[in-house]
Amino acid sequence: GLQLEPNHVKSLQKRALLNDALKNKENALNDYQTLIKIEPKEVDYYLKAIDILIKLNKNQEALVIISDLKKIDLNNAEGARMEAIAHLNLREFRIAIAVCELALQNDDNKYNHFFYNCKAIAHDSLHEYNTAILAYLRAIAILKSSSSLTMSPKYQSYYVNIGFDYYRTNQFDAAIGYYNTALSLDRKEEYPPKDFEIYTKRGMAYFAKTDFPMAMFDYNKSIAI
Repeated sequence: GLQLEPNHVKSLQKRALLNDALKNKENALNDYQTLIKIEPKEVDYYLKAIDILIKLNKNQEALVIISDLKKIDLNNAEGARMEAIAHLNLREFRIAIAVCELALQNDDNKYNHFFYNCKAIAHDSLHEYNTAILAYLRAIAILKSSSSLTMSPKYQSYYVNIGFDYYRTNQFDAAIGYYNTALSLDRKEEYPPKDFEIYTKRGMAYFAKTDFPMAMFDYNKSIAI
């Protein structure tokens, strides 16, 4: 590997963090790739580089670094999380499901709700809606079991996505229930999807069950936002 004085390594670390914070992603990536060469057993450098590559939509390159990461930390949960995202982005849905299933073998994994959600998204993309619903239910059950996660607006998309799958499988009341929960979670609209999208989807469910007044209310609400 490369040789640098310890103070220079620290400066390079700080520069990488600053470049990342300033959205200078390519410069940050170059710094982390250099740090990997200097300290090839430092897991955090790999994770930072992978995260940047995925944000730059360089998913194949991200998978190469993930492969290198596995040589020093085979079961890294954060690495598995980003590996699943990369395969989803590449539309390699079966591989994404396999990555999630392998990660879920670790019962203590703090990302287990993510892995079930990721599986559900992959099954959605394969039009396997009933299987997706089961995975979303597992993800939501994990959220509900954690006081720090259960009502977090960050995860409202879980409720919207399962709601849409219930709609697609003609379970309209269930869909409406999950849309209601989603609307209650993120009142500041900090996270996607936006409320107007949820009102439109809920309106579709009301329309499908021929509750036209409620469908009209939701469509009007969506337009007014």
